[in-house]
Amino acid sequence: MPNIHSQARRATLGDIDQILSIHRKAFSGFYLDEMGPAFLRVYYECALANKGVISLVAVEESGDVEGFVVGFKSPKLFYTEFRSSKSRLLFPIIFAILRRPSLLIPSLANIFRVNKDLINETDDTHTELVSIGVISKGRGIGSQLLRKFVEFAWQSDANEIRLTTNRDDNDSVNQFYLKHGFQNIGVEYRNKRALNIYSLKRSDLVGKEI
Repeated sequence: MPNIHSQARRATLGDIDQILSIHRKAFSGFYLDEMGPAFLRVYYECALANKGVISLVAVEESGDVEGFVVGFKSPKLFYTEFRSSKSRLLFPIIFAILRRPSLLIPSLANIFRVNKDLINETDDTHTELVSIGVISKGRGIGSQLLRKFVEFAWQSDANEIRLTTNRDDNDSVNQFYLKHGFQNIGVEYRNKRALNIYSLKRSDLVGKEI
C-alpha cells in the first residue's frame, strides 16, 4: 500500500482556495469547472456551510491540502439551500453563459434535474458523495479520504452512499470505486454524458473493510 504522509480532517472555509485549485485540476472540462471560478466558489461555500455536509481534506505536514472529498447526508437539504442562494449565483451563471453559450442547455438541464430531485427525493438515509479529488494519484490519498467519508456517513446513521461518475474513458475511477466495495447499479444520462451510478450499503460491509 502507498505510503501516506497526510492526515484527514474536516474541511473549513479557509480551505476553499486549495479545494478550488484541486477541483479545477481534477475535473478540468467538467460542467462545474466550465462554469468558472466564481460559480465554483459559491458552490463550495454553500457546500461547506450546509448542515448536512461531510467535507474532509487530506493535509500534509506543511499544511498544504493534497486532496478533498465532499458529500451530503441529505442531498435534498443541500440542493434546497443551494437553490436559495440564487442571488449569489445569478451573475456567475450569466457570465459563464455569455463566455460560453454552449453552457446554456446543460445549465437548464441541471436546474430541471435539481428541481425534479427535490420533489422525488424521499430517502433520508441516502448519502451522496459529490466529489473527491487529489493532486497526486497513486499515493493512497483518495482511498484514505474515501474510507473517512464512509466512516463519517455511517456515524451519521446513513444506510447507503451513492455517487455518479463518467462511464466512458474513465476506467481508473470506475475501478477505484469497485475496488472499494461500491456496486454499479445503473447508468444515468446527462447532456449526452453516460454516468455510472454506484452504491455502497452498510449491510454489504458487515465484517468487511473498504
